[in-house]
Amino acid sequence: MVRGIDVYPVKSLVDVIHFVNTGNGIAPLKVDGDTMLSESQHYAVDFKDVRGQQTAKRALEISCAGGHNILMIGPPGSGKTMLAKRMPTILPPFTFAEALETTKIHSVAGVLDARAGLVGVRPFRSPRHTISDAGLIGGGVVPRPGEVSLAHNGVLFRDELPEFPRNVLEVRRQPLEDGTVCIARAAMSLTFPARFHAGHGHESLSLRIPQ
Repeated sequence: MVRGIDVYPVKSLVDVIHFVNTGNGIAPLKVDGDTMLSESQHYAVDFKDVRGQQTAKRALEISCAGGHNILMIGPPGSGKTMLAKRMPTILPPFTFAEALETTKIHSVAGVLDARAGLVGVRPFRSPRHTISDAGLIGGGVVPRPGEVSLAHNGVLFRDELPEFPRNVLEVRRQPLEDGTVCIARAAMSLTFPARFHAGHGHESLSLRIPQ
């Protein structure tokens, strides 16, 4: 998928030895990235399936159009999570550069679908309130992307926002402000992208999304 690199497919080491010795017999694999991207752009849910909820849908449309974060408040069953899951479907389609960047992040994190060569839809990540700050931001002995990076170019939804520990809420400040996450270790310092739409859910009786 990376342009400017010739990829030679082989079935065995014998093919490799033959190619190295003779320089022929195997043609570079040609992949049409735009076609692969268009074929992979299928969501399991869709914003158009939502009936009613006009005020809430209008708020989500404004949020997605302007790149704003949004807080949804309503009792259980009012549709907060259902609406949030459909936010990626009204965001602009992936460009090839965005799809490739997102695919690299998911590959580094080890969560890329082995059957898919390219992430073709905008990600939707919904970590539980029991997540650690390292799980949200990223980290580890060998730093890996966290949920904020896995949501890059997509939506990060946190249901039951008040249930998240204070330290987990605090560490999200940098990615919200800068669009990146910097993880420093003694032997290395890594920067992961983290630009996403943030959606939050909270149960309350003071302001309701109509049922």
